[in-house]
Formats: sequence, C-alpha cells, structure tokens
Amino acid sequence: MKKPDYDRLYQLALKQEGFFTASQAASCGYSRQLQVYYVRKGEWLRNVRSIFRFKYFPVLSCHREDFIVTQLWTEDKNGEMAGVFAFATALYLHNVIQTVPAHLDVIVPRNFRRNSLPPFRCRFFRRHLESDRIEIIHGLQVTNLLWTFVDLLDVELIERRILNDLLKITFESGKLNNAQMQSAKLSLVQRDRLMKALREIGFVGGQSITVDD
Repeated sequence: MKKPDYDRLYQLALKQEGFFTASQAASCGYSRQLQVYYVRKGEWLRNVRSIFRFKYFPVLSCHREDFIVTQLWTEDKNGEMAGVFAFATALYLHNVIQTVPAHLDVIVPRNFRRNSLPPFRCRFFRRHLESDRIEIIHGLQVTNLLWTFVDLLDVELIERRILNDLLKITFESGKLNNAQMQSAKLSLVQRDRLMKALREIGFVGGQSITVDD
C-alpha cells in the first residue's frame, strides 16, 4: 500500500487555495478510509462531494471559493481539470467587468460527464477548446481575452451595445491589440464578426487577421 505523502498533497492544495479532490488525495496515498478518517477528525473539511479543504489553510486568493470548487468539480478520469471559465465569467476574471455574473460560464469537452450536480449555479457549453485559447489566472483555467470576446460575439450572451463598450475599453487600455488578433487563427465568420465590432467602436487597425484555411 502506498504511504500517504502529506507534502505532495499540500503542494497540490497550495495551488488550489487549500482545496483538493478525492482522486488527488488518493494519488498521494490517502485511501478512501483515510479520507473519511481525516474528515471525521476535523482536519479536512468536506466542501462538496469528493472535494476537501485543509481546515487551517489560510485564505490567500482574491477570488471566491466557488471558482476553485467548480473547477475541481470538472476533474476528469485522468485527474485533469476539464472546465475552462468563459464568456461573462472570463470577463470578470480578466477584470474587464467588476460584477460577478449570476452564473459561472464553463466550457467543457463534449464527452464531459459527472454523476453529481454542479456545486454552484453554472452554465455549461460543450465543445472542443484549443490549448492556445486558454490561460491561467490565479490557478484558474480561463479563455484568453481575445477568444473571450470572439466567443461572446458568437453566442450573444451580452447585449451588443454593452459588449461593444467593453471591447472599446479593452482596446483603449491596451489589454487587446492588433498583434494579438494577427496571431489568432480565426475562422472567416469569426474574423468578419470581430472586424464588424471593431468598426463599430472606431478601431480599424486589425485588418490583417490570420484566417484558417
């Protein structure tokens, strides 16, 4: 039997605000029986099904625990976090908007399955997501800023006038620029939508956007 490795589990939890999953604990040598023992002892706090937190772990993040717990809830069979925060939730994590959206918008693979309900109010969007469209913010997987706007122009979850205002603010602040658009592999439809939005807000410097064949 594998010996419990506290240091390894703590290092995992350190990147996740003190939280960890049952499978992560098992990979560090903590059997199901040991997990129950530490919960009963009070050293581990059970947040939701199969997700725990060290009781005395300090509060470090500027983000609420629902982001961390939701991401851990999307853990797949390989121990990877399948969920990526997107749309309005991504705008919040990128500090483009200041109000936490009513739902956590999460992109998951088409074959994503869980036997339990999500711990918080989530909206799931099933599709493949290329790794170059993802970045890490405070340990959370988030669509990068350019693809967040591309996605929002596609699904129209935010009123177009408001979305254009946010896009303009983002360009004026320098968070988005022409170089980022040139390096992004956009489809023809995505390119046309983005260029139309840029013309509407008075930015016309992004003509040379790479288009997928």
